[in-house]
Amino acid sequence: MSSFTILSFVGGGIRGLASATMLNALAEQFPNVISGANMLAGTSTGGTIIAALANRESPQEIIQTYLTTDRSFYADHFDGGDPTKPAYPIELFAAGMYAKYGLQKLSDLGQRVLFTTFEVGQEGTPWKPLLLHNFPGSNVADTKVADAVVATSAMPGMFGAHRFGNYHGLVDGAFVNHDPTLAAIALAINSGIDPTDIVVICFGTGFMANHLGSATNNWGAQQWQTGDPDNPYNVPHLLINGTPSPILNISLNGTSTNLIPTLAGMMLPGRYAYLNPILPHYIPENETNLDVLELLRGVSLAATHTPAFVTAQSLVDNYWP
Repeated sequence: MSSFTILSFVGGGIRGLASATMLNALAEQFPNVISGANMLAGTSTGGTIIAALANRESPQEIIQTYLTTDRSFYADHFDGGDPTKPAYPIELFAAGMYAKYGLQKLSDLGQRVLFTTFEVGQEGTPWKPLLLHNFPGSNVADTKVADAVVATSAMPGMFGAHRFGNYHGLVDGAFVNHDPTLAAIALAINSGIDPTDIVVICFGTGFMANHLGSATNNWGAQQWQTGDPDNPYNVPHLLINGTPSPILNISLNGTSTNLIPTLAGMMLPGRYAYLNPILPHYIPENETNLDVLELLRGVSLAATHTPAFVTAQSLVDNYWP
């Protein structure tokens, strides 16, 4: 049976540790799950994962990177006291990626890859989503791997926009979609893959249940943008220095966390698995507390004993080479 297999990784900063932990558990049982994937798709921290995988890093090595290099970056370079400035220097992030990947291009990679990012535009050039990939005929395949990683990860508030080549400002792929699965499916179909041959396993970075409550019946524009101090609600802060904007949370998290898995499951009946641990509380994208990160690893390992993980195992067993 022919199949086109995709591993998809969502955004979430250091919570990418969850994705790497679940992938590692799957790879321990099926060593071919990574090398046998026809395509790797990533948004934000998911982009850092697929770049590492395409360069033959193991999931265990990626786990250690989150716990060491990434944790140190977030701990040592935070400048979040001034909301008029980025919390972290994007130049330092870019330098680290160039040190790791050099001048390697997407076209140099042995697997098909997709990084999502968003061009904020300038006068005369309106903003637009951007899919950085190396499929045949791609006009962006000469993009440097380092630039793709930084561009997909440049979350406003956390970093400034990333500039390279003819791009004046690229920001986090979450503004295309936090979950790159639908973009990956569309790109595969556009390249000539039969939709009935596509198989996807998507790795989340932790489900954090949000709620707003019935007080929203009386909310005006201000409450939807900045919240209502008289109404207890549960949505996390956004953009590192930002406030818990209900409308922005709905726009970014509501669609990705709930809608995208639903739609992907409808499009690929019996050929889609969504692995996402349920978090006991909010874990920020720049968390550095080792106890919290170990808790994240623990709930991620627990997610490998769920029906969703059984589905992923079945997909690899039936569709991977």
